[in-house]
Amino acid sequence: TVTDVHSCVFSDMVTVMVNPLPPVEATSADSAICLGDKTELEAFGAPFFEWSNGMTGQTITVMPMTTIVYTVTGTDANGCRNTAKTSVLAEDCSTFYVPNAFSPNSDGINDTYAPLGDFAAFDDYRLIIYNRWGDMVYKTEDPADGWNGMVDGEPAQAGVYIYYVYFRSIWGKEFDKTGSVTLVR
Repeated sequence: TVTDVHSCVFSDMVTVMVNPLPPVEATSADSAICLGDKTELEAFGAPFFEWSNGMTGQTITVMPMTTIVYTVTGTDANGCRNTAKTSVLAEDCSTFYVPNAFSPNSDGINDTYAPLGDFAAFDDYRLIIYNRWGDMVYKTEDPADGWNGMVDGEPAQAGVYIYYVYFRSIWGKEFDKTGSVTLVR
């Protein structure tokens, strides 16, 4: 109801339709993944979705390089919008194990000494072997190479040697270890 300057009164009526917000939900196929892996995110509850990374669609594939929370905005046919979130924990899953003995006897089993693990994504690597007097007898920066038990072209004596190994993944996870390895003949 309105009144103008001449005291004339006018009335009108309008109906306002209040639509509920769409019931938007978001899920991740994997709540935790290894860095470099992909996972799918899926949204429900509306016909159109836009994700916080700029992608659109009900299902998207992502490869996060850090732990991240994704927000999706769902829009329904009435233009009503609602949001939901899902998170993905991205971890450096590099593995690393150092054996404590090897037997370079050409039988095809444990003939070389090298750390074991997932070196698919390394940034820096060093393996150094010392004899009991502290002399370096082997060094490599290639995780595919291992010590074959030779020193200056001759078979090394059976016994205990000291190793130093360093590995850094491309995502920054570091392994730094010193220990002993037994060469068995």
